Amino acid sequence: MPNKQSFSLVQITWISLISGVHLLFVNCLPYFLQILGRVHGLSEVGLGDIASAYAAGTAATTLTSPWWLGKIAIRKAAMVQIAVVLFGLIGAVRLDTLLTLIAAFLVIGTGAGGLYALVISVLGLSADPVRAYGIKVALGSLPAMACLSLFPVIFEGSSLTPIFALTGLIVVLLCAGIFSLPRYLRLPVVEHQDGPNYQVWVALIALTLYMSGFYLIWPFIGIVGEQRTLSESAIGQILALSTVAATGTAFLAAACGDRISRRLSLVTTMVVSLCGLSMMAFSSHMIGFATGVVLFIGPSGFAIPLITGLIARLDIGARRVGLSAAAITFAAVIGPAMGGRIIAHSSFAVASLLSATIILSAIAVQIIQLQFLKREMLIGK
Repeated sequence: MPNKQSFSLVQITWISLISGVHLLFVNCLPYFLQILGRVHGLSEVGLGDIASAYAAGTAATTLTSPWWLGKIAIRKAAMVQIAVVLFGLIGAVRLDTLLTLIAAFLVIGTGAGGLYALVISVLGLSADPVRAYGIKVALGSLPAMACLSLFPVIFEGSSLTPIFALTGLIVVLLCAGIFSLPRYLRLPVVEHQDGPNYQVWVALIALTLYMSGFYLIWPFIGIVGEQRTLSESAIGQILALSTVAATGTAFLAAACGDRISRRLSLVTTMVVSLCGLSMMAFSSHMIGFATGVVLFIGPSGFAIPLITGLIARLDIGARRVGLSAAAITFAAVIGPAMGGRIIAHSSFAVASLLSATIILSAIAVQIIQLQFLKREMLIGK
């Protein structure tokens, strides 16, 4: 593949851990929202707006990433984004009204989104982007998995201050490998783009749809579990187990790379996710609910590297792959806002049905696109 770079496994590891800042907040969002709801007495609508504010901040930096990534020093940009995240965390601890909490999470999302767009753009230049993105999702999810396992046990019934203080320390530690980043993102000069340019946008639409269905449900898993009389510790363990599942499927994507059948993988992902949604919506027992959460979240670790890897393959000039982060975060803006209102005014089952419909649409778009690309011999499988 032309215009691609070779990154060592050590480099990919350190760069992937930087993406863990964003994945930490995304994966721990249900837990954070649960604590915010308990401490400040916020409704599902307010909590959904906080989740959407985080995603809006992330979208602001990821949508503009094609403009600023190639023009400023990558390491300096990363340092600024880290400072922005820490500033937002301080605000989340010190402020207590809904509007100010929305503003704090908007700031956190702005910094975390910048780091995430940076990592996606750098790894998009690798020789095997599916492998690189699989490692990113897997390693980036490990800190969140540890936090979801330990936070509910250590901080059960605690205030926000110790929780967000330790979160800030973890953010700093995750960015310890900042000097493994290249000084500048040198995008390749491409005289001719292989294949129709619109295919990149079709893949971005599929990614947006998939993540919209995912985020419509994901932030409210902790709240729904609490409504079903599960303890904070039990909910944290369920979320941690689901993150383990997503990490495992991401490692599988990293191991397989481009050698797998994309269509078969997407169909399998869809079937497992829909089974999980059904179990979450209709199971009245903790084991059934927990199994549903794992089946719903686990396949995302495979689907995200698969779709973003295809975007990187199609975007030979590496100028639009950073919009993968924007697609994900745009979905995270509209998903929680819709989900919170549907759950508050209707039911979790109705929200699950809408989520299933959106995920089905995403997989359908992607399968049709893959069939076209295979017929035009632009991809192999």
